Amino acid sequence: MDHARSDIEDSVARRAANTAIAVALRAFLRLCALLPTRLLSFFASCAGRLVWPLNTTARRITEYNLAIAFPELPIAELRCLAKASVLNLFRSAADLGSSWSWPAERILDRFSSVVGDEHLHAAFAENRGVILMLPHMGNWEVIGTYVATRYPVT
Repeated sequence: MDHARSDIEDSVARRAANTAIAVALRAFLRLCALLPTRLLSFFASCAGRLVWPLNTTARRITEYNLAIAFPELPIAELRCLAKASVLNLFRSAADLGSSWSWPAERILDRFSSVVGDEHLHAAFAENRGVILMLPHMGNWEVIGTYVATRYPVT
């Protein structure tokens, strides 16, 4: 009986911890959405620079993947690319608050230019379907807002 009670208590504790993390994350993202973009980017870059020396899993995986993708590059250059990638990950994560909570018009106001939109326009004008394949780099989620406000999306 004690073993069953312990399992239940562990389950309740895990659920409470997960709920607390989710609430904290939502609050953090809402706070991020309130900050000016440049200030948010600065804070995110600072956080990334503080975390970089900790040799996190994200850093190790990034360094490993870059070494596979670019075996010809010297280690110093791979590390530089990995650090830039991890810093960008922090900026992208901080940017999620605005991506998820701002109205579409406000998100779209941040676009300075879009390259290749004429191809989408031409395809839809000819009633052809389009499959978008995007790199998972930066805050790629905003492209969904951009496309959905201009074209039929399923």
